Amino acid sequence: MLRHKSSANDDLILQMSLTAKTRNHLATLAPRQTAQDELTFDESGIDRSSEFIAKAATVRHRLEWAGSGIQKTKRTTVRNGAR
Repeated sequence: MLRHKSSANDDLILQMSLTAKTRNHLATLAPRQTAQDELTFDESGIDRSSEFIAKAATVRHRLEWAGSGIQKTKRTTVRNGAR
């Protein structure tokens, strides 16, 4: 996926670049990502990913808040008739 060549300035520094095959593969993924983004944000009515993250955090907070109001039952065990 990556190829490297030595830098002209310093032998210890490598310049990394994508191979042609990887570049072509990423180019085929771009339309898929665009379509996925459109589907995600159009259906939810959200324009930006930061808004999506904020809404997801709000939902999480509400679920945590709702869960904290549920009474938890405490189980006790009596062994050998001891109380």
